[in-house]
Amino acid sequence: MPDTSFPVHELQEEFIPELAIILYARNERRYGDQQYYLEGHQFVKTSNSNYTLQHGLPLTESCLQSLSKYLNRHEKEQSQPLYFEGLIPSNVLNYNCFPDSYVITWAKPAGISKLSFTKELNLPNGDYPLPGLIFKATKNSLSVYAYTDKVITTNSTLYIAPLPNIFDNGNLCIGSAKRPNNLTTFNQAIRQWEHLFFASYFSHFAENTSPVEGNWHSLFITLHQSPDPFPTNKLLPCSSTVNSLIS
Repeated sequence: MPDTSFPVHELQEEFIPELAIILYARNERRYGDQQYYLEGHQFVKTSNSNYTLQHGLPLTESCLQSLSKYLNRHEKEQSQPLYFEGLIPSNVLNYNCFPDSYVITWAKPAGISKLSFTKELNLPNGDYPLPGLIFKATKNSLSVYAYTDKVITTNSTLYIAPLPNIFDNGNLCIGSAKRPNNLTTFNQAIRQWEHLFFASYFSHFAENTSPVEGNWHSLFITLHQSPDPFPTNKLLPCSSTVNSLIS
């Protein structure tokens, strides 16, 4: 059976228990085959926010079909490692593929990007200049950093990305957004992760502090539709370097 678990370090949202499945097997084989019985136990949330396990019931045919479909899909994804369409893009810094996941790190040069904000941030949606950004994606997570070097090397300093929804360690709070799936190429992974990042609404500061030097809101008010580049002297350095990111 394929491993369908998520790497613990990539979990960025809460998972709640829904169904426990218990597999029973006969002590003795009949007709030369081992026989099994599957039973499902639903979880019910109690008043004190704990969960209790209910009485078991035989798994329904529809439940078994859903499990089979999920496992078969996951096994198919595992058996097809990602590849590049044509030449490896020059902005790709590092990549690797594993039996049940992948990792790719790439750079997006400084420039204008369309950003959307929730009303709580009180900023107009539209074009904003951003510094150079470095993205690191796995199957289940995305990390984002800023950089300033014209030529990226392993010793290049990384900075906190100057946007909401990002922790100081670079991890993006994905929330309920749908992660890219059914990928066949790294090119698709880059396009879909960037789309998820820029098409999402920026809503909150994950660390409850400004990700730039000074007042973030005042800075972005001045940057809206500005022809000037992002002032990189406002960036805050983080403890990582490109070398630690790709190693």
